[in-house]
Amino acid sequence: MNFTLWLFRDWFVKKEISNSYKITNTFAPIVSVGFDNSSMDSGIACISSHTVQNHSGDFYRCKLTYKNDEILFPVTSQESVYNLCLDMITFYNDWENSIHDQIINGASVPELLHVFSQAFPHPMAVLYQNVDQNCYSSDWQLRLSKKTLDKIPGIVRPDTNKMPVFLPADFFGVDNAIIKQIPTDHHSAVYLAAYDTGHNFKTGELYLFHIISEFIAQSIQFQRKQHQHIHPLATWYQQQLDPDVQLPVNTQTLQNLGWKTTDSYQILSIQTDHLTADGLHQFQELLTGYNYCCISVPEGLSVLLHQESRHSDEQSDRNSFLLKLCARRNTYAGFSLSFQGLNSLLPYYQQSVQSAALAKEKQQPYIFTQDHLADFIHNACSTIHDVRACIHPDVSTLIKLDAEDRDELIRTLYTYLFSGKSCIRTAEKLEIHRNTLRTRLARINAIFSLDTLDEMELEHIMLSLLFISSN
Repeated sequence: MNFTLWLFRDWFVKKEISNSYKITNTFAPIVSVGFDNSSMDSGIACISSHTVQNHSGDFYRCKLTYKNDEILFPVTSQESVYNLCLDMITFYNDWENSIHDQIINGASVPELLHVFSQAFPHPMAVLYQNVDQNCYSSDWQLRLSKKTLDKIPGIVRPDTNKMPVFLPADFFGVDNAIIKQIPTDHHSAVYLAAYDTGHNFKTGELYLFHIISEFIAQSIQFQRKQHQHIHPLATWYQQQLDPDVQLPVNTQTLQNLGWKTTDSYQILSIQTDHLTADGLHQFQELLTGYNYCCISVPEGLSVLLHQESRHSDEQSDRNSFLLKLCARRNTYAGFSLSFQGLNSLLPYYQQSVQSAALAKEKQQPYIFTQDHLADFIHNACSTIHDVRACIHPDVSTLIKLDAEDRDELIRTLYTYLFSGKSCIRTAEKLEIHRNTLRTRLARINAIFSLDTLDEMELEHIMLSLLFISSN
């Protein structure tokens, strides 16, 4: 899960760590913590150890910063703050994993409320239009009449805002009560409510309340679709992976799913050494239950993923959720490049299979094709027939010189061009002295001048070198 600076602040208060703070963005998502300011755009908060001074003139030993917000520590060291942050991240990740396990095992809402209370220590209730369906945590003591429940739709409206609605004191009969509509694809509204008789909710707890509402939405979706073992596009997707069978997608089915032919898509391949055929089938049913288009293939499982570019945070959360499911089953995941439309899926399926196979070979949990594109292009070049006839003639000359003198001119030219013509980086990568590099470049320049090549000829040379390096 993602975190917020307020969540870290609440954790420090709980651990009795003296601090002061300036936080303006309540729900800015933080992935982890580190010591590099440049990583903040990637969702990583920075811990600085140098002495800082706040606007009141007080000195602080270190600070935790994310974008324009910060928490200042007058006594605690950088190492202690880092360890405290890791403890918090571990706690909430373990909490999230236990919730996912409960959902997958079909836990009831009261059972989920019990797990939620490990991180959110306030009475909670899940409220339905049908009063008999309402579920309450064990510490909930309020009695809600049907008249009170009927007023909720007028106060809480469906939206994408993470902030809950604060109820007036006379609504539940307590000073501090919050409520939020749970996002579901069902026509009946479902709400999450909580109250606090002791003090006002902490700001970090409001974010946890939002996270809990999403967990309940996942549980409701899983329970409703548990009976559905075949995705509406599964049969069509299976056929699309056969090069001899290419059928247009059913537009009505797409419309029912809320997908469009102009949307972006991605393919996930899942491979394993450990799961039996029954285990893979159960995993396939689980993914289908989460409404993923998942099919069985010779390599393992293949999943057609729908994505919309304007919801990049949702895509990141989706991938994170999928990778956690895969990691718990000791599987290897491979993601293709993103692509638009559903006309030609086979090349992207092959990318995902290749990425999953590479993850399996390297014993890594997942690999994205985008991160290993150069290697995949090399491998693809080696399968192209008659491509040798397209090699730049001057590159062919260098090949002959290499065969005669063994001066590694091809390797030198490849490294030089793909290092941005940097002599320093090239010498470091080749592990040779810069004078040796200059001698080799002089021999290469005697064949063609590297500084006067036009863009088209340079591209021809670089593509030729790519092919040579892959064989």
